[in-house]
Amino acid sequence: MVDKLLSEGKARTYEPVFKTVGGDEDGGLRQQSRVSRRSAAIVNLRNAICDITTCLDPAWNPTVFSFMLLFPGGDEQEPHQDYPNEVIATAAKKKTGRIPASAIFALEEGTILRVFSGCFTTVRIPWDTA
Repeated sequence: MVDKLLSEGKARTYEPVFKTVGGDEDGGLRQQSRVSRRSAAIVNLRNAICDITTCLDPAWNPTVFSFMLLFPGGDEQEPHQDYPNEVIATAAKKKTGRIPASAIFALEEGTILRVFSGCFTTVRIPWDTA
């Protein structure tokens, strides 16, 4: 499954992330490509995610998939997902008591993922304390 995801990810066209989440910091260094849930590789990934998360929340339904492409330089370049206030408000209206959540998977060995403390606020952690 990882090989198929990597192959699909390398063949995609990417856009700067901040085009959709706001802000202009490090604009071209983090790029993403939204993926159709009908992609065979994504269907397999979604099924695997649901198998793993069913014990935590059987109703959790992953609906948006993106490949992320990161370039060296800039601050906080590790893969992460930003949730603008509008997205949080929309999710709260659709599913009472639920919040948007992300699952991030590194497909290439050596990828560093950073977990920021704090739920939906922008957190700036100095590199030496991360």
